Amino acid sequence: MADYDTPKTPPDTPPVIDPDVDPKSAAEMEEDGETEGEPLGHRTDQSEIDTERPDRKGDTSQRAMRSAPLLPPD
Repeated sequence: MADYDTPKTPPDTPPVIDPDVDPKSAAEMEEDGETEGEPLGHRTDQSEIDTERPDRKGDTSQRAMRSAPLLPPD
């Protein structure tokens, strides 16, 4: 059985740092409304969260059409 607590990389491996990207200073992060240590992609403002799934809108209407009873032709 696999041990899920074991990291896949050794702990002494240094993090990979992209040399082309300059990290933001604490002041720059504060100006942008970011918090140090905040996970990437994390949204704290609920208005920023997109709850609509445009790729599923079509599925919903197709599913509704399939489940609707067929009416006899006029």
